[in-house]
Amino acid sequence: MAMDSAASLVALMQASHTATLEELPGMIARHAAAAGMYDTAVFVVDLRETVLRQLTGEGPGAGDGGQEFTVHGSLPGQAYQRVDLLAEPQPRGGGLRRRWWVAVTDGVERLGVLRADTDMDGDMDVTADTGADTGADTGTAVGTDTGTDGDTDGDMGTGTDTGTDTGTAANTGTGTDSDSHGDSDAAVRQDLRDLASMVALLLLSKRSFSDSFARLVRTEPMNVAAEMQWNLTPPPAYAGHDATVGAVMEPAYQVGGDAFDYAVAGHTLHLSVFDALGHDTTAGITASVAVAACRNARRQNASLSEISAQVEATLIQQFGTSRYVTGVLADLDLETGRLTWVNRGHHLPVLIRGNRWTTELACPPAGPMGADLRLPVTEATEQLQPGDRLLLYTDGVVEARDARGRQFGRDRFVDFVLRHHSGGHTLHETLRRLMAAVLDHHDGRLDDDATVLLTEWRCAQQELTP
Repeated sequence: MAMDSAASLVALMQASHTATLEELPGMIARHAAAAGMYDTAVFVVDLRETVLRQLTGEGPGAGDGGQEFTVHGSLPGQAYQRVDLLAEPQPRGGGLRRRWWVAVTDGVERLGVLRADTDMDGDMDVTADTGADTGADTGTAVGTDTGTDGDTDGDMGTGTDTGTDTGTAANTGTGTDSDSHGDSDAAVRQDLRDLASMVALLLLSKRSFSDSFARLVRTEPMNVAAEMQWNLTPPPAYAGHDATVGAVMEPAYQVGGDAFDYAVAGHTLHLSVFDALGHDTTAGITASVAVAACRNARRQNASLSEISAQVEATLIQQFGTSRYVTGVLADLDLETGRLTWVNRGHHLPVLIRGNRWTTELACPPAGPMGADLRLPVTEATEQLQPGDRLLLYTDGVVEARDARGRQFGRDRFVDFVLRHHSGGHTLHETLRRLMAAVLDHHDGRLDDDATVLLTEWRCAQQELTP
């Protein structure tokens, strides 16, 4: 490459400190080209994770004149779903360059994809795809998931692989020439991943104060309650200290009173979901007050019972007893796997073990927070095993009805998570598909908010992946 990739990334980072979001596409392209990665483009995913939109830096949404790809049925979408690096099957630039699509992630939070072209070795077979990364031929493997849950993605590579893996047949030569081509290809892949990592950091550094970014990732108008909730909740994905957390919340643009929260302090992972009375802006305000009160008490080292009592006292102070929230508040000891939780009038948590066994975790309900029922609050406990997954959710998930009045239901909900996660999809891809199935079951629009918070505890037995 023309310039050392590491030096190019350092220069890009230094140049970005005072740059705006709109300046990033040109800045990334210039520094990437200096390191031999050409015609780069950044694509960010929308709130519902259905489309990938190009960040051009032009117009009020910083995306004027850009391309758009669906997450289902496109090669960029496949790279996003798999959190992978994929090559297009045909060369570009007169057969001299190869085009790549790379997932852009911060930890396990998927932000979008990066496009880049690189020079090809003279006798490298362009059909050599990402065998080292996925073991599948991205040019010919097209599958359709047609489970009974209504998840008909039709995305590439998620069904039966009908192609032939040519990932190990990139070069039929022998000796040092073959080895040098393999080393070169591996170096290109690493450079692309490094650039994608830097792009993720740059996007994160700009999005919190950029209205352009907010416009780019929205595909329809958002109500005031949803505006509050999306700015209140933590990122929808986290991994660290032997745990992975994923969250989804719908309807993304019309959220009323649902909210979720999680946080890490030392070796404790706090988890909570809230469901406020109503589906209007006041419900959103109620949920926001509940989350804020929860965080305030938690950061003063309060116990779960004390936290829920503080949430209730704050709501009564603000609204009397006219507004209340149900919820589950939990703490997971990341070193021992000991789970402690309280139930404030909410659906019980669901524990999934070994992709086979599921159960609801029993805990006497203490009544909604803000209702002032003054019922005793019980802190329940459960010992998790490595690989266990914990589902916290609101009623909109299981109570969504189709045109014939049939609910999506708890059994279908849990079975969906079991089948898709055990089928090789990441935790966060499973949640994306789950919410798409819930929306499809309800003809694309929900009457109630639907939120899922899914946590997996691994106890150092598996590598954390997106």
